[in-house]
Amino acid sequence: MSKKYQKTRPRVLGAPEAIGALADVLATQLSHEELRAVFYSVGTKLAESFALEQVETVGDFEAKASQALLQRDWGWIKVEERLESLDIWLNDAPLQAWFGEASLIWSAAIFEGLFASWLQSLGAGEGLELRQVVTEVDPGEAILFRLSRQLKSS
Repeated sequence: MSKKYQKTRPRVLGAPEAIGALADVLATQLSHEELRAVFYSVGTKLAESFALEQVETVGDFEAKASQALLQRDWGWIKVEERLESLDIWLNDAPLQAWFGEASLIWSAAIFEGLFASWLQSLGAGEGLELRQVVTEVDPGEAILFRLSRQLKSS
């Protein structure tokens, strides 16, 4: 084994404890809004690492996004087209395992940033916004994100 491999090889066994400790520290120093903003940014950064390609339909998006998530053991999505929105249901997300149950109010923003970046790269234009619909999530529940037109402030 090369020294480079030994230094850079994936080390997943201790990762959950380290990630959980990091989340605990962040949660004591930042508000929920600040945590959501940080985790949204992490999601957009992750989107740069694995872009979705050859997506032409909503069905393609659902299949490719689910495949990318499942390959990483991050859950899977179900997409529902509505008259004025696109609903994305994230199922089996590892948020509680990664960050603890108390994080569920803010940690889903990582997927909000990921999905928003993917959709923007696929052509979701200005005026469309992806948001998590309910931030108070029970462990094991699917998390709903909605892509819809932004409401203009007056």
